[in-house]
Amino acid sequence: MFLLACSMAASLQATSISFVVTPLGGNQYEYNYTLTGFDFLANDELDISFDHTLYGALSNGVAPTAYSVLLFQPNSPPGAAGEYSALVGVDHPPITGTFSVQVTYLGTGSPGYQPFAVYNDSTTPLTLLTSGNTSGSTTPEPASWWLSGVGFSMIAAVAVVR
Repeated sequence: MFLLACSMAASLQATSISFVVTPLGGNQYEYNYTLTGFDFLANDELDISFDHTLYGALSNGVAPTAYSVLLFQPNSPPGAAGEYSALVGVDHPPITGTFSVQVTYLGTGSPGYQPFAVYNDSTTPLTLLTSGNTSGSTTPEPASWWLSGVGFSMIAAVAVVR
């Protein structure tokens, strides 16, 4: 029994979703997700939640061909989180490929992590298989790269003058 619990804990720790957020202009961003450690079966569903106080709209949800994507808008009904939902249609689909969604961000700064859960939809009520938080980073806007280039150029110029 102890070994079973340890192996389950190890497999749960190995499952993760990382993201890179890319600014699209204004308050529009795109999340691109990388999944590791998942072995989905038919009727498993990946849900990534978006806090209704931080996100205004979800659009252009994408997943590999073995998945069906549904987007549920934040605050519809009032107070509900938005959801990126990818339902698996076959056993053991690849977890490589594009998992992405575009968002309208209502918060300050850059968008961050979201909670996720994986359920099996073939049972009533749904069976929770694993859950956690996504982790990742924001891709700098092009203006940030330009400013970095200016800064490095100034350092190089000072070094040449010396």
